[in-house]
Amino acid sequence: MLARPILLSASRRVLSTSSAPRVAIVGAGPAGFYTAHKLLKSHPSVQIDLLERLPAPYGLVRYGVAPDHPEVKNVIHTFAKVAESDRVRFFGNVSVGKDVDIAELQDAYSAVVLSYGAAAADNALGVPGEDLKGVIAARELVAWYNGHPDYSHLEFDLTSTDTAVVLGHGNVALDVARILLTSVDALRGTDISDRALAALAGSTIRHVHVVGRRGPVQAAFTAKELREMLALPGVAFRTDADQFRALVAAHAGKLDRPRTRLMGILDQALTKPQPEHADRSWTLEYLQSPTRFLGTDRVTGVECVVNELVADPKRGVRALPTSTTRTIDAGLAVKAIGYRAVPIRGHAFEGGVVPNSHGKVGDGMYVAGWLKRGPVGTIATTMQNAYETAEVLLSDWARDGCKEGAEGVEGVEGVLKARGVNVVDWAAWQRIEKVEGERGGHKVVDREEMLRIALG
Repeated sequence: MLARPILLSASRRVLSTSSAPRVAIVGAGPAGFYTAHKLLKSHPSVQIDLLERLPAPYGLVRYGVAPDHPEVKNVIHTFAKVAESDRVRFFGNVSVGKDVDIAELQDAYSAVVLSYGAAAADNALGVPGEDLKGVIAARELVAWYNGHPDYSHLEFDLTSTDTAVVLGHGNVALDVARILLTSVDALRGTDISDRALAALAGSTIRHVHVVGRRGPVQAAFTAKELREMLALPGVAFRTDADQFRALVAAHAGKLDRPRTRLMGILDQALTKPQPEHADRSWTLEYLQSPTRFLGTDRVTGVECVVNELVADPKRGVRALPTSTTRTIDAGLAVKAIGYRAVPIRGHAFEGGVVPNSHGKVGDGMYVAGWLKRGPVGTIATTMQNAYETAEVLLSDWARDGCKEGAEGVEGVEGVLKARGVNVVDWAAWQRIEKVEGERGGHKVVDREEMLRIALG
């Protein structure tokens, strides 16, 4: 095994802002690209290296956005322009913390921005039966149908049941429910993985319960996602109208405009005629928290406690359990209860994020995206989040000057070569992209195949 080259220098000189500082951005997803975009626009000479664990860029835009949402992926064009700048280099297939350490990046660059996201692990419910077959995390299912190379090999049994439960009231929960109920013909023209398309073609799932622990007013999904669910051809919508209206009435006069609009969409759906002879349906359910998953080998149902809402001056509306329970029979249970980040070796980590102040972590170290504030918000909010970090970084340089990296070291390029890391640069990634285009937009999902195409 090759010894690790030492990047540490005896001292780090302070440069003026007219010099050409180098920034390492760890993670080439939306937060990383938006940070780079802002830095390029705001600093005339900054040099940026984007380090990405996968051989492909774009993060959750490529592997998290639902395949039937191509318009959301249009931002890729903006990201590609960033990567094609002569001041940006892409280092794909590089795992920070494994192939190169944080301390080495800090010494080699004027600044390091961590933006590797919060989709590396799942929140757990911690209830009995959570390890049964058929109880799966939304993160795995989403990555699987989006062709993520780390998840493309997974197999999900979609033929042993006609009913699924999705736990959660966020956009990911509706994405999962929609994909499970959308006709395969409608998905064929998307970039959904071939393996997922074949599995969905044989799926016997005809009904999905979308269950939340609080009420409709507290739901985290957006109006756009809800409208799409309600507009699914041949799919009926159900909910308890009396319960819904009572829960909304309890907040009369207290809702902001977006929440009022969202409740209006649901209220209109209650009076809208449902498709005749619909063979698929979904139910929106409230005030339920799973207490255990039923079954011996694989899941056969979910036992839930019925909650009541209680106002909390410090924590807002809380869902507290009552003595009432109910059981939902289902052979598939998807936990859409959020993602969490994992720590990277060599850096502080606390409460699912890197401790920071408006994106600043410490001398020369910054953070952006979900790793900065947690896995919340849309791509638009991620953009604002990343721009704030870039502005703080630039402000620090304007005030204090920026630090030079280790003298004579061109970023980490030499280090990675010495360690035998197969780096996928932008030209190599474009070879993968070209093959995908020749395959009708279908992703290359096997990591080894991606590397063979990229590196020849």
